[in-house]
Amino acid sequence: MNNISFKSNYKINPQTNFPYKAFAKFEYKMEQKGVDFYSEKSKKADNLSKIGILCPDELDKKIEKFLASKGINFEKYSISQALNLENIVNRIELPQELKYNDDFELVVFDTAKIEKELSKDEYCHVGYKGQNGIHGRYENFINYLKTGKKISAPIVIFKENESKLIAGLYDGRHRFAVLRDLGIEKIPLAIDKESLKIARKYGII
Repeated sequence: MNNISFKSNYKINPQTNFPYKAFAKFEYKMEQKGVDFYSEKSKKADNLSKIGILCPDELDKKIEKFLASKGINFEKYSISQALNLENIVNRIELPQELKYNDDFELVVFDTAKIEKELSKDEYCHVGYKGQNGIHGRYENFINYLKTGKKISAPIVIFKENESKLIAGLYDGRHRFAVLRDLGIEKIPLAIDKESLKIARKYGII
């Protein structure tokens, strides 16, 4: 797996003796280092809201040391299974809007081959770690992978113009970039029948 930070997810449920002042100072210092703090409303009225921490991998020990020193109980969600590459690939499915469209199907592509074609479009191609992409989308999908939820397959389109192959992603170029950067060698993509014919003609699959 490449050097992509998924951020550890900590959840704490403060009690009546929660050290708010010390926590507030610590929160301010950590925010300067890229740590995100958020809160969740409790379903029970007599409980305080849960506090969540999204922490870059390299700061795990510092976060855990502080919480332990203040007697703050926390849960650290294991993401190893959710980020297993085989697990990720198995979660990729046709986008909801295409599930009942007989013109589309899910086809497994060699990532290196498809990347070679997509990279020819310098305006739409998303590079390593989200370069040339829309701000935040690459990072948002990285965090989405932690949830273990289903993944909508990127939609790939192939066209032919004067005996030249033109490839592009109609939807999901940031998703594709993350999956590519993780080192997934075979990636399922959504493709229509006409594009599939062209892809086969040019030996893409």
